[in-house]
Amino acid sequence: MANEENETISLEDFAKSLMVCLPYNHAATYLKRIHSLKLEGEVSFKQFIAFQRFIDDVDNIKEKVLAYRYITIEQLKKLCEEFASKDPYCQTEKV
Repeated sequence: MANEENETISLEDFAKSLMVCLPYNHAATYLKRIHSLKLEGEVSFKQFIAFQRFIDDVDNIKEKVLAYRYITIEQLKKLCEEFASKDPYCQTEKV
């Protein structure tokens, strides 16, 4: 659910927005997983844009997954931090 006053969306809605990157034929499975996580909190519009920019750098993510066969949450956080330290939008908006 969107909170227009604070320009945020719920973490659940944010997770659902990522489903566009996943195979459609597994949508029901992903939705069940999202609902089972009971996500709480919000994502700001600036955070949303920053993450979309991160996802656009998919080749970097793929490279890490191919190297390690998968990535842990810690490795994903590190990738995000590295991206944010170099991306002009992240630096300007401090996200």
